[in-house]
Amino acid sequence: MAEKEIVSSDTIFSSDNVQLEEKLTTTKVGYHLAIFVLIYIAVVTIVILINYFRHTPSLPAVSGLDSALLGNYDQLSNTARDQAVELFDTFVHKSMIPVLTAILGYIFGVRGSDGEG
Repeated sequence: MAEKEIVSSDTIFSSDNVQLEEKLTTTKVGYHLAIFVLIYIAVVTIVILINYFRHTPSLPAVSGLDSALLGNYDQLSNTARDQAVELFDTFVHKSMIPVLTAILGYIFGVRGSDGEG
């Protein structure tokens, strides 16, 4: 039977152990940030879709179709679509996707540096 070794607290709390715990903590914070950003992206996307459907004009009646009415309908639907695309581009694509990419890059970079990945 092997002898039990008495270890001092200095050995237990050496810098290697503290750094490992610090990495785990920052990784957990990264996961929480990534989840928060994904939830933000989902909520903003849903709000933009609701806004789009509320501002999209209803289809004109088939009985009274003429080229002027169809042109107005086309212009209004294009305006609603362009507004939704611009909102998505501003609030999600240009602002939050780079943030999410940076967070995920950090998480997987830290994971990969330990040799886990």
